[in-house]
Amino acid sequence: MLKKIILFSIFMFYITFEAYSDSLFGNNLYMFRDSVDSLVIDKKTSLMWQDDEDSKHVSMNFSTAKQYCDEKILGDYTDWRLPSVNELLSLVDRHRSAPALFLIFKYGVRDIYWTSVLAEQNKVNAISFNDGDIHLLSRNDKKFVRCVRNASKVEVNERRRLNL
Repeated sequence: MLKKIILFSIFMFYITFEAYSDSLFGNNLYMFRDSVDSLVIDKKTSLMWQDDEDSKHVSMNFSTAKQYCDEKILGDYTDWRLPSVNELLSLVDRHRSAPALFLIFKYGVRDIYWTSVLAEQNKVNAISFNDGDIHLLSRNDKKFVRCVRNASKVEVNERRRLNL
């Protein structure tokens, strides 16, 4: 009987650990990485994120960032764009800082990234991955870019199948 209790306890610990380990260790349970094409795909939102060297090394002003995403070709997709505030905030890991970015992302800095949201007086909303806060910046500031695209459920499932 004691053996059954011990085995049951180990089993329950394993199940509990599996269920929460991703969130405890800074991963989003709905995201997976496509390393071949430098993408991170969110199954819950069907958003596909750029995660290449440029995400870490390239900073530019707002209009150049918008053009950069509009002209981006990555993973054979050409419909990239700057993310909204809420989309970019979905990448913030509130359990981390410097960078406050889910660990599934290979490239990222603890700096500010552009969103597509224009604000008053020639300002743009941007997200800091140092602390996860929203900032209001001049369009002329040089900040980082992480492009996003809407993926179909078929594209998400196919990418998932290829990355298992």
